[in-house]
Amino acid sequence: KQIILITERNIRVKGDKKERETHLQVGRTVKPIEEPFIVGNLLMQYPKDTSFGTSSSEIVNCRCTIRYF
Repeated sequence: KQIILITERNIRVKGDKKERETHLQVGRTVKPIEEPFIVGNLLMQYPKDTSFGTSSSEIVNCRCTIRYF
């Protein structure tokens, strides 16, 4: 049996020109699993993450997804 370790991830944006500029800037950025993304001037581990106190301006109606690899 093979063990697969997930060590990185990236945020994926929809690409339909309705995204926030801050989300486009972080889109497709690859980060180690333990390092947060910087969205605007806020930290997030994944889309809609509020664990760092992210404001609603970055999470309401967010359609971003995350991919682990």
